[in-house]
Amino acid sequence: MISVPPITLAIADHDEGIAMLRERLSRHAHGIWVISQSATSREAIGIASRLAPRVLLCGFHLAAAENFLLPHSLRLQCPETRILLLTDSAIEAAHITDALAVGARGYLDRNAPGLQLANAIRRVDAGEVWVPRQMLGRIFDEIHARS
Repeated sequence: MISVPPITLAIADHDEGIAMLRERLSRHAHGIWVISQSATSREAIGIASRLAPRVLLCGFHLAAAENFLLPHSLRLQCPETRILLLTDSAIEAAHITDALAVGARGYLDRNAPGLQLANAIRRVDAGEVWVPRQMLGRIFDEIHARS
């Protein structure tokens, strides 16, 4: 039997968000190892550079800080780490498109159930993009408006 290496996951979000995410993931995280957590973008960049997690689960506002410093930096320093963003309903499609354009591999609502969160992490780790179907039209409209 071939063993599959675990998905190493770093979490970058405000402290309350990290605790909530760890709790929701705990029941569905078979094969997903949380190896670090951070509360600032610069701390997340340093941790990702040292530990090279396969997936970084990141709060949108942290990723968007300083003109998307976090995804820009990770794309250069740790290109094998894939970023999955956590959003809330107040985030506009244009901002999500900006994040995808600078390296995020997908996003989902920060209140998504644990099973959906674990599935999104697994799919992003596998190289897929995780974007809710209802947003695809808006994202494509935004992309076309830019060209």
